[in-house]
Amino acid sequence: MGLPPPNLPADENRAPELLAAFWVPVPFLTAALLARFYVRFGMRNVGWDDWMMLFSFVCFLTANILGTIIINLGGSRHIFYIQPNDQLVKILKLSIIAQPVRATAVAVGKLSIAGLTLRIISFATFWRKWFLYVCISILISLTIVDCTLKFVQCVPVRAVWDITIPPLDKTCWNPKISNNVSIANAAFGTFIDFVLAIVPCTFIWNLQLDKKTKIGLCAFLSIGILAGICSAIKTSQLHILPSRLDATWDTYKLYIWVEVEISLVIFCGCIPPIKPLFDWMRKGKPITPSGTGWSAKSKRPNPSSGFTSGTRSALSSKKQAVTMSSQEDESELVERPKDGRIMVSRHYDVESVHIPPVHSTRA
Repeated sequence: MGLPPPNLPADENRAPELLAAFWVPVPFLTAALLARFYVRFGMRNVGWDDWMMLFSFVCFLTANILGTIIINLGGSRHIFYIQPNDQLVKILKLSIIAQPVRATAVAVGKLSIAGLTLRIISFATFWRKWFLYVCISILISLTIVDCTLKFVQCVPVRAVWDITIPPLDKTCWNPKISNNVSIANAAFGTFIDFVLAIVPCTFIWNLQLDKKTKIGLCAFLSIGILAGICSAIKTSQLHILPSRLDATWDTYKLYIWVEVEISLVIFCGCIPPIKPLFDWMRKGKPITPSGTGWSAKSKRPNPSSGFTSGTRSALSSKKQAVTMSSQEDESELVERPKDGRIMVSRHYDVESVHIPPVHSTRA
């Protein structure tokens, strides 16, 4: 093989790094999803957020399969060394198809986390719930527009990826239009990551829990900040998408960060639902149907104290504070029932005092 033409980079191949980014996270994500469904089925509390996270994982696998095919065709090399042109057209076509698949994986994963958050705070203040609904609506709209623009920016459609079509035989928008929408979608997705990490904490901090428990729960539910950081880095790389000079090489860092982001969205989104599994491993607490799903209990009094214990239950209102004195019930914070109700169990103590009769005596 001779030397490359003058002024061209060396014929390098980034296949190993890309394949590692595609497939190394898969076993860990599979284990996290299996644990999530094991807990949810065990508690009879499977919801739409669980199925959406599974769909996000399916999109992730689909994009990785497309990426692996692209690599096998030579798509991890400089574009100048990919011959013939028909092979380059196949690579560019699969790359265009993979972009909305990855965008869908990211968006659906974040919608799943939003669904989990709504389970937790659905009875809380009005502004939290509707703020999340607005954010979800905007994210869905931006993702649909972003995915659609990938395929409607040229006439005929195949001109989006087919570089062999003469300029006079095609009409295309400025590629910056589609790219700007992608940047807006990614930037809002970054915002959503931080919102989904902060909003549950604002709710939990108002519960009548000890500070240590509050901090632990907030840390548990705000782990998605890691995905937000990756999303911000990915967003900063999106400006290279309109580049046509060396598209197969220039998008390397972007693909790496997209893969890391999707992996973190799925993995971090599965951590809160599997907390009952951690409790079972650490404390031996069984994974059983929670009935009402989320309860607040206080410790029972010592029977030897001479107190008689009784229990009454009531459905909490939207403004009612929830008291949890027992840390054994922390896991139920993330296992809300589907009907949105919260059963609050109150234990009350009644002290019985025997007053002997008074006998009057006459002098």
